[in-house]
Amino acid sequence: MKDLQLLYLDSNLKRSFFLEIFKNELNCDGIISSILFREQLSLENELSNEIRKYLDKGEIVPYKLLEVIITNKIQEFFNTRILLIGYPKTIEQLESFKIALLEENISISKSWYIKHRDFDDFKNKKFHEDETNPWFIKYGSDMEKTWTNNFLTTRQEISHLLESGLVLDTRIIELSYEESIDTDSIRNKIKNCN
Repeated sequence: MKDLQLLYLDSNLKRSFFLEIFKNELNCDGIISSILFREQLSLENELSNEIRKYLDKGEIVPYKLLEVIITNKIQEFFNTRILLIGYPKTIEQLESFKIALLEENISISKSWYIKHRDFDDFKNKKFHEDETNPWFIKYGSDMEKTWTNNFLTTRQEISHLLESGLVLDTRIIELSYEESIDTDSIRNKIKNCN
């Protein structure tokens, strides 16, 4: 049976950076769902054509199709441990995804959540201590409000998923804005949680 671990990240944390660290630390393969989705769309096959039909009509792609993309990719790996970033995003998706995985002899063993320890401190440093931020200069407080709303919405969705009890083993790694966010510090935090 293949072992899938889920990785969730607060906004403003680079998925590819954390993926590489986790792959090395857990000795696993990794998938970033949004990149995998774009790769699928670049292919000319039945699944890609079905997805394009929804996109061409401006409709949301059914999550069942995303499950097919992800489970197909997991089956390509020889490694039995895989890390997935960015999916599922809702409890309904998680419930359905777990069933689809079991049919492919894959189980979710753990979830990870990398989060900012103090959101207000992070936000203040991001928007108020760096007056050279070109986005803030151009869009000002409107950008801060939009960013804050998106950040808090994402955090609420992740918390809701992790509190659902659908994944029993959840590890949380908190980062403070003052900390060095480098490979070694993240590796040590993973070791201390594992």
